[in-house]
Amino acid sequence: MSPWSCTSISPAVAGMIFATNSDANHTTEMKNLVLFLCLFLLASSCEKNQTVPDDEIPGWLKTRIAQDELTIASNPQSGLDIAAWIRYKYQKEYYFEYHNMLYSSFPPVYNSAGESVNVFIDPYTDYQAKKCCKQYVWKGSAYFLE
Repeated sequence: MSPWSCTSISPAVAGMIFATNSDANHTTEMKNLVLFLCLFLLASSCEKNQTVPDDEIPGWLKTRIAQDELTIASNPQSGLDIAAWIRYKYQKEYYFEYHNMLYSSFPPVYNSAGESVNVFIDPYTDYQAKKCCKQYVWKGSAYFLE
């Protein structure tokens, strides 16, 4: 009988071979898990700059945010704490959207001068499709979307 025949290996020896192979698989799985966790922690710890610097916020918007914060402080049930101001870039200009979770799906849009922009008429009909570079200006304490 050949020394490589399966019938020549005792059950104890076969058990050790398979146990060793199983241990190697377990070690490889653990290494992969640790590597995945390290990569996940590294990726989640890299904070992206999603906040507009204070010196880039228009005066009209600073005033509006200050008014909203006063309203939230005096009337916490106002719903303004679940809102956010978000800046986008569109056709090389900045536009600001007021997202409030109580409003419909189309938030009001303002240009840098604080003028309301109707995105359903020319020249803004492609605004939703071509806006980019999302950055938060301000988030209420209960705003939960990213």
